[in-house]
Amino acid sequence: MGHDLSETHPAKYLMGNHELVKELFKEYGILADRNVTEGKMLVANQICAELTVHTEAEEALIYPLAETVINNETVLKEAKVMHLSAGDLIAQIQSMDPEDPLLDAKVFVLGKYIEYCFTQEERRVLPTILETSAVVELGIELKAREAALLNSLSDADGSTGPKKLKAATAKMIKH
Repeated sequence: MGHDLSETHPAKYLMGNHELVKELFKEYGILADRNVTEGKMLVANQICAELTVHTEAEEALIYPLAETVINNETVLKEAKVMHLSAGDLIAQIQSMDPEDPLLDAKVFVLGKYIEYCFTQEERRVLPTILETSAVVELGIELKAREAALLNSLSDADGSTGPKKLKAATAKMIKH
């Protein structure tokens, strides 16, 4: 029996993740407008977890493949800088107090930055993945890796553990 390409194709899978993260940013915006402090921090932590896992999986699986098929070194260097910059903002958000007056601004800036990163990735990196022969296997591996990473960041109740998330983000920034 074949795999559903919409679930295993890495480009489609990552674009689905992009949509999930965009929805989380919208949810954060609604909570920020209503000044729901506790809810905002929960969503901010979820955004940070999703982005941390997404970035780690991309750097481990997608970008090594992209390096073999993209003939433009600048694209790959820009992607690395974008990931590092996003990691810095994620670390700042994670270390903030929920009452910090700059929290909403930092999450908003991260959202706009990530939207730009996703657009660049979808236009300049993911199309090259479509042309490779190991694309379905890569998608299966990507999906499994992201699930394992998210699971490793979860507490016993299934919520994202802030301490585990901070450690994962710190690791991401060092790369």
